[in-house]
Amino acid sequence: LSEIPESVAAAVAGQLRIDRSPSDIEKNARAYDIYLRGRYQELAGTPRIMLGRMSVDAMRRAQALYAQARAIDPNFAGARSKLATAHIFAATTYDTTRARLEQARLEAEAALRLDPLLSEPHEALSAYWSKTGNSQKAIEEIEIGLKNSPHHAGLRLALGQRLVEAGRFEDAIAQFKLTARLDPRNPVAMWRAASAYGRTRRNGEGMKAFDRLIEISPYDHDMKLIQGHSYLRWKGSTEKLHSAIKRIPRDWDGGGMATFARYTALRVDRRYRDALAMLDSSKAEMSTDGLAYYPKALMRAELYEGLGDMRNASIQYAIAARLLEDSVSLHPGNGSIHAALGLAYAGLHRKRDAIAESNHAMNITKLSRNANYATAYMGLAIEVFGRVGERDRAFEMIELMLTMPAGREVTIPFLRVWPGYDSLRSDPRFEALLKRFAPK
Repeated sequence: LSEIPESVAAAVAGQLRIDRSPSDIEKNARAYDIYLRGRYQELAGTPRIMLGRMSVDAMRRAQALYAQARAIDPNFAGARSKLATAHIFAATTYDTTRARLEQARLEAEAALRLDPLLSEPHEALSAYWSKTGNSQKAIEEIEIGLKNSPHHAGLRLALGQRLVEAGRFEDAIAQFKLTARLDPRNPVAMWRAASAYGRTRRNGEGMKAFDRLIEISPYDHDMKLIQGHSYLRWKGSTEKLHSAIKRIPRDWDGGGMATFARYTALRVDRRYRDALAMLDSSKAEMSTDGLAYYPKALMRAELYEGLGDMRNASIQYAIAARLLEDSVSLHPGNGSIHAALGLAYAGLHRKRDAIAESNHAMNITKLSRNANYATAYMGLAIEVFGRVGERDRAFEMIELMLTMPAGREVTIPFLRVWPGYDSLRSDPRFEALLKRFAPK
């Protein structure tokens, strides 16, 4: 790096917006080289599929390199911007302290002071406001960035996601559609749109978005399964879910998603013994997609219960409860785990504990803060309340969710077929609700 050609030095100087004194050029060229190494680490760790997980080790290496670049040149806005992004990643994975979030804010604000035209710091600041519970500020931050870069597909996509979190699904769909026009082969835009269509019960449009997504990203097996789950909510049929299962490699089971899809399809079909045999052959011990958190023992418990084998069901519920209790102690702020623990306690007839866990899951994430997570926990709470005899509350919540954008959790066709609602079927209010909300 000590012998940098003048043409390269000039280009680097121009990109970094620095004075062209020889010492500064060499110093900042070094910073830029280290920054590029950080970018390489970050890109190498980026998943190639929608629900893939960013490599923590790769991002930590990238973070260290961005910090080195900043140390060499504190006025390097790009390095400070990427460092903010790295801190946001850390704050949502391995270091969920407020201090980490605050460091992300400081770096993003510093980057914008140095270069107000950068877009990435606005995304980092938006994530900061989202994580600290201010959805309006999160939206406004992206909108500020869009004033300078109205055709920036990444910012449009980020705005759509913030609008989803705020429960403004129709506005979000408009942003996802605009993202797709700006970047026609962006699979994330298609996925976000498909999900938002499903939540607003615009399922025909959602299926088309899924079809386009799978065309763009044919090896994204998660999306084929999610389309099958969405079709189940729309039509009450496992046909598309079974079809999706046949279309994915037999040995693929990212995050236990294939196991959970097979369990879901077979449970809806009431093929409980086949589902148990499937679980015995599955290598996955847990299924999680960010919203659901289902240990294999919980699936087994529900299947044994479907068979009327209450002895084995109780054993599996107890195993699931112990696993989930351990997980809750490690991740107390994860509502998905609390919601699943509520189901396990309900299966063990621990009414007070089951209700407490369901309530805790719903209190962790309010509708006003993140509608995606909040409605997921509400959907599982209906099953818990039904199982422990709190039918009034279960029916109140079903009625509420049928009037709001919660098509991922509660639809009329899904209410008719999902065994998790069996405890409510004998109540005349169940059929009355289905008739009242049935499409005209």
